[in-house]
Amino acid sequence: MPAKRLPAFLHAVALVLILCMTLCVFAGCNEERLPQRDFRSDMRNFVARIASVARQRDPDFIVVPQNGLQLLSSASFDDEDGVDPGPPDAEYLAAIDGVAREDLHYGYPQLGLTTPLSLQSEWLAYAGIARAAGKTLVAIDYVSSNDQADSAYASSNAENLLCFASFSRDLDVLPVYPVKPVGDNTVTVSTLGEAANFGYLINPASFSDKDAYLATLCASRYDVLVIDLFWDEATALTVDELARVRQKPQGGNRLILAYMSIGEAESYRWYWNPSWRPGSPSWLGPENPDWAGNYLVRYWEDSWQDIIVGSAGYLDKIISAGFDGVYLDIIDAFERCEELAGM
Repeated sequence: MPAKRLPAFLHAVALVLILCMTLCVFAGCNEERLPQRDFRSDMRNFVARIASVARQRDPDFIVVPQNGLQLLSSASFDDEDGVDPGPPDAEYLAAIDGVAREDLHYGYPQLGLTTPLSLQSEWLAYAGIARAAGKTLVAIDYVSSNDQADSAYASSNAENLLCFASFSRDLDVLPVYPVKPVGDNTVTVSTLGEAANFGYLINPASFSDKDAYLATLCASRYDVLVIDLFWDEATALTVDELARVRQKPQGGNRLILAYMSIGEAESYRWYWNPSWRPGSPSWLGPENPDWAGNYLVRYWEDSWQDIIVGSAGYLDKIISAGFDGVYLDIIDAFERCEELAGM
């Protein structure tokens, strides 16, 4: 029996549907439009919850968010001219001990490029809110030469910032230049405000084994080290190992902060379920096109927050290992959420 032909209008509809399905494959239909809400308040509240839960166990626990400096202001949206950050958000400021900004002087949009002065000015304007509240400011610059590193440290010194100039965006090695960190000292550092320098190594993949990785951390001279809780996907660092790393080789003790992403889920973490897909669970969003295995999350949903701050959650593991605080990444997930909500 010959196949029946579709009426012309149904044929046209079918073609449109096929075209839409094709476009979805390339554009990513999992980037569904989000309902509008105050994504900035959601992130502030999440950070405050992390701080509150941690400080119930350790009153001196340190919380440092990276990027998302707009959250320091209670303003709902960015100033179009980038010159008026708006009034401070007192509750958010009370929850944090400092703020970090990547690419402040170098690295935007890629390693070795000078960040546009307009962006530097905008970020420093927001950072001024934190400075006025007595918080520590940190610049993470991605440089391609010793001269750029010198420039980044000089600029940060003039701006009263701590600075870490990395020659790798992967943060998989500690720089060999300068030989000693700016402000090298033998003082025991017990608060973030006492630190004279700052180191950042969260990807140990380039090390041959855990002993080599720990030896590099122990030999470093930084007052503050940001590292990952895990040596590999399954092996967390222990209390004894962190106690060794805490001792600076030149004398005195340092602070150790644990890196933790709270605005994206990472498929290589202990909590990941291989059956998860964007939209299932409900809080899991689209994959980051620039970082494979990283997925935007609806960070305001309780099910995601429970993974971070719930019993036996990520924060609990960090505290139990003996870290002095957390270094929170993808704080600026609110920007992507605003885009998906058409705000």
